[in-house]
Amino acid sequence: MIMKIKTLMLLCVLVFFLIGCPRLAYVDIYNNSWVKIEVNSSGYKHEIRPGESVRLKLTGQNFVVESELGRWFYPRNIPCFAGDCEYFDGVLRVQINQDSRAYLLKTDEVFPIVEFVEQPEGYPLVGVADQ
Repeated sequence: MIMKIKTLMLLCVLVFFLIGCPRLAYVDIYNNSWVKIEVNSSGYKHEIRPGESVRLKLTGQNFVVESELGRWFYPRNIPCFAGDCEYFDGVLRVQINQDSRAYLLKTDEVFPIVEFVEQPEGYPLVGVADQ
């Protein structure tokens, strides 16, 4: 009986190492506007000054961005689910412009981007204004 328990435990450890543990996903949000914004992610509020960014855990919740420009809601949208891609390596890099559009940067790009040549499907996200 003890041998069966040890074998079962060893098998569980082996399966864990083969499939790996799930990776945490993050989002870097860059404020490309002229006003301070406040990002609400899962009830935690983060202030981002113009020209600065903050790294947050990517949760299943929508993001809410508030500023003197308005209050905008953004859905969670990861462009790649199976493995890494040119836009996601465990971190999404999102640039929010003052017109509420949220653009996605490729993994090798740095903030700020003046003109986006291409975007993955579903981007740029357009913030839905508070009604």
